[in-house]
Amino acid sequence: MKLKKERGNRANVVNAADQVVFPEVTAIGIRIAKLDFTAWFGTDAVYRIHPDRDRMQYYVAYQDQETWKVAFGRIADDDACFLTAYEASGDITQTKPFKVQGFQEPRRDTGWLLQASLAIRDSQKVFPFHPAAETYNCVVLAEDDGTASVYWYPGTTNPDIRVLGADGVVHVRGQHDIKIVQYHKNLMQQPRKASDSMAAHTHFLIQQPVPLDVAYVMMGRPPEPSFVICEKQTYLIWKDGSIVALPQKPAQ
Repeated sequence: MKLKKERGNRANVVNAADQVVFPEVTAIGIRIAKLDFTAWFGTDAVYRIHPDRDRMQYYVAYQDQETWKVAFGRIADDDACFLTAYEASGDITQTKPFKVQGFQEPRRDTGWLLQASLAIRDSQKVFPFHPAAETYNCVVLAEDDGTASVYWYPGTTNPDIRVLGADGVVHVRGQHDIKIVQYHKNLMQQPRKASDSMAAHTHFLIQQPVPLDVAYVMMGRPPEPSFVICEKQTYLIWKDGSIVALPQKPAQ
């Protein structure tokens, strides 16, 4: 499907009168992207000090007031705390590298770090990971009702492509209250550059944009707008994460 090339001006792609929709999806997607950057920069910083990887079973990216942090550690055998071995913190605008603090005696964290790491562990047991995916990343968001939502999405070490799809979210409220929402079943690969068309993909499972659609746009370096093609509606996700419902062609 050939789509109009984006030339840096929103007016070239959409009309100002087109309706911006699903602001809550945009907000969640932007949050996911920020936590993904946090995990990325924090992991790079920790690996530079040659950590003991046996002490790094899970990582949890989170925001502590104005500081973005990643805690690396293990869940205690009795599930009573998260044993943080290393923590990286910094500014996701990357004006300065993340700083790393190591704990010879693991820090015993409860609260959100424990809840998030338990949710990662429990969701990992049930999520339908795609067998062709090179690796998976995840971030965890806290919901107002106490649920920890774990967003799983594929990753790659190939700098020439970006991967998306084969993703979803697992909502966890304890070991016996787990709900899986799969967003995309298929694994997709797209070149990062060398295309005259804007990125696009088709939705089959859910007939509207989802938070990870927004996150994929925002995680681009730089962000690249993308079309989401649903059965009855086509949407554009702009590079600031906003979602526009595009006009439909009249039925023939």
